[in-house]
Amino acid sequence: MLMTRVLDGKATMLLVMAAVCVPALVGCGGTNNTSSIPNRTFVYVTDQASNDVSGFSVNPSSGMLSPLFRSPFPTGGHPYAIAIDPHNQFAFVLNDPPALSVFSLNPATGELLPLPSSPLSVSGDNRWVAVHPTGTFVYVCDYQGSPAGIYGWKIDRANNSLVPVPGSPFTSRSRHISFSPGGNFVYSVDFSSVHTLAIDSQTGALTEVGSPASAVAFPLFVSIHPSGKFAYVTYETVSLDFALWEFTIDSTTGALQSVGPVPGFGLIVPAPFAPLVFHPSGKFGYMARGGLYGYAVDQGTGNLTLLSGLPSFSAQPLAIAIDTSGKYAYVANGTLDNVSVFAINSDTGALSLVQGSSTTPFPSAIATTH
Repeated sequence: MLMTRVLDGKATMLLVMAAVCVPALVGCGGTNNTSSIPNRTFVYVTDQASNDVSGFSVNPSSGMLSPLFRSPFPTGGHPYAIAIDPHNQFAFVLNDPPALSVFSLNPATGELLPLPSSPLSVSGDNRWVAVHPTGTFVYVCDYQGSPAGIYGWKIDRANNSLVPVPGSPFTSRSRHISFSPGGNFVYSVDFSSVHTLAIDSQTGALTEVGSPASAVAFPLFVSIHPSGKFAYVTYETVSLDFALWEFTIDSTTGALQSVGPVPGFGLIVPAPFAPLVFHPSGKFGYMARGGLYGYAVDQGTGNLTLLSGLPSFSAQPLAIAIDTSGKYAYVANGTLDNVSVFAINSDTGALSLVQGSSTTPFPSAIATTH
């Protein structure tokens, strides 16, 4: 997806994506011993206007953000997607022109340091970067490269390096991927359908399962509910509107079964710049699409009901990240050049703005650690 932003007097087309990560804390570098490392949460935001990533520490009592020492951390040009591995050891950033910046992450200070091999060359039109739930593999979606598909690497923690997954790239063009909670399956959207792929836990190789689901017109994102029972696809209709479609997931085969469009989502809405993001409890989902939208999730059926009373926005929120405690939501506001903090009501899903914001130049993607 593209946005136009005037930088240095020139109109620049910027690809806007977001990645949200909900990892667990383990050690950095050559050891996984974290007994002496305090349990801290960090937030990272890609800054397209300044070609870097801003890092913040989180106040656990208020959710407020404080800039990290040595932040921001330089990346390649126009960083637009970021993912943190589930062990808080690495951060991955997609740049334009195509390149994957790889950083080691200090779990005590939050500092990001580029690996000697960074950045990695990636081809084509890269749309997304995501880390497997076990932290063993990282994948990049390529939509129009030669060849296009899902590129994978195995994360070598002992040597702080990435090893290409044999057979990569997999499937055809890919715009966005999401994993099942256990990491057995990955779901990929291309221009016309949703693909289910089984993941080899040893090699990271992907194998398509069954036939692609083609209930929706032009899929943009696919989101998997924390229970692993439901999938939601954000898509563009033939009328150039945007909508949300629900699927159920077979727990054994990973296959998708169409349920239908989400009632009340509305078709004529601003284009979403990031996928539907779920609260860790699975009770609520949130989306940035010209404003903040929240949904209550029926745990039995997966049906979504629009939450009322969410804050209105004069800015254009581009991405949302929720910390793993479920207490706070962080929103990247592209037109205000800042990040807003919201407290989440665990009973109702309501968002309450925490006073103050953190400045960062044109924030486009956001990720948290735990």
